[in-house]
Amino acid sequence: PLASCVPRMLLAILLLSLVGAVIWTSQPPRVLGWPFRVLSYWIVWVAGVVLAEAYVGRVKLPRIRWFPILGAFLIVAAVASESARFTVPELARTYLWSLGLWLLLASLMLSGHTRTQRLAERVAGRLRVLGNMSYSLYLVHLPLIVFLSAWWLSAHTSLPAGPELALAGVFSGLAMARLVWTVVERHLVSDRSTRAVRGTPILVPSGPVLSPSK
Repeated sequence: PLASCVPRMLLAILLLSLVGAVIWTSQPPRVLGWPFRVLSYWIVWVAGVVLAEAYVGRVKLPRIRWFPILGAFLIVAAVASESARFTVPELARTYLWSLGLWLLLASLMLSGHTRTQRLAERVAGRLRVLGNMSYSLYLVHLPLIVFLSAWWLSAHTSLPAGPELALAGVFSGLAMARLVWTVVERHLVSDRSTRAVRGTPILVPSGPVLSPSK
C-alpha cells in the first residue's frame, strides 16, 4: 500500500538531503555543485511533511511540551549566529532558523488546545490562496532568486545586507507563481482532475450508488 511506503520514502529523501549537505559543505563552492545545495534544503520539506502528518494524526511526535522551549532556544542561537563574532556556516544557520521555527509551529498546531487549533486553522484558511499555487511557487522561486542575485551582483560587489533583495524576491516570486498558476496549472492540472471526478458515481457502503448532480 502507498501509506506504508510514505515513511520509507520520507526517510530516503531525508538521507539524500543529508548527503547533499555533506557534499556541499565539504568542498569549495563550484558552479556544478549547486544540485547538492538544493538537495541539502530538502530536509526542510521533509520536516513540513512530518508536521502535516502529525497534525492529521498519522504520526505521533514525542515530548511536544518541550518544543516551545527548544524552538525559542534555537531561534536565539540563529539570531546570534548572524553576528560577525561567530563563524557559522550558511547551511548551519539555515538549519537553525528552520528547526527553531518548525518547533514553534509544531507546538502551536499540536498543543491540543481547541482555541489554539482554531486560530491555526483560521490563519491557514486565510493563506489558502498560497496553498492553491504552492506548486507553482515551488517551481519558480529558486530560479527567480538566482536571477535576482545575479542581477544585483552584476552591479555590486556583494549581496545586500538589508532586506531589499529579499523583499523583491518575495513579491516578484508571489506574482510570478500566481501568473503560472493562472495561466498553466489551474487549467492543466486542477480543472482536469475536477473534470475526471465529475460524473463519476460515488459508492456509499451502506446505501445505493449515488451520482453527483450536474
